[in-house]
Amino acid sequence: QDVYGTAVSTTVNNGGTQLLQMTGTLSKNVLAGGTQYIEAGASLTADASGATTLTTQAAVISNGTQIISGSNGSNGTATGFILSGTGTTSGVQIVQSYGVAVSTEIDAGGTQVISAYGTAVSAQVNNDGVQKIESSGVASNTEINNSGTQVISAYGTAVSAQVNNGGVQKIESSGVASNTEINNS
Repeated sequence: QDVYGTAVSTTVNNGGTQLLQMTGTLSKNVLAGGTQYIEAGASLTADASGATTLTTQAAVISNGTQIISGSNGSNGTATGFILSGTGTTSGVQIVQSYGVAVSTEIDAGGTQVISAYGTAVSAQVNNDGVQKIESSGVASNTEINNSGTQVISAYGTAVSAQVNNGGVQKIESSGVASNTEINNS
């Protein structure tokens, strides 16, 4: 589904694809194993009231993939989503190519991957959730709690992370972490 207008009450199942373009809007959508792309200039905000839902639970990606990208000068943006999963299902958010993810909560079974000029701001990584910062990806103001893990791979950058109560920040060769605060670890 290629959305330039408005898509209402759409379910994206396994193998399905939904593409939110610059002028598109989504309402009451369900991401149930499929893939959702948020392209340059498009913006999607999670709304717990159900105005924009990506699974049967409001604003939760627990089985499927959300890909956020943009172009130089025009970001695709996703705000306020929760990534989680159980067993063999997982919620994945990929932030790349000038895409921006804001205030993502990454819980057990959830993974956020930031690469290739993607940016994540104010994420919270909890209870076995994973945030991966890969080459040319940037994460800022991440809070890592209770067995949550932030992995900074070669040429990835983490700025102003806060590691609390058993959270883990792993800096691999050529990864960069600056202004990290470690509490009760």
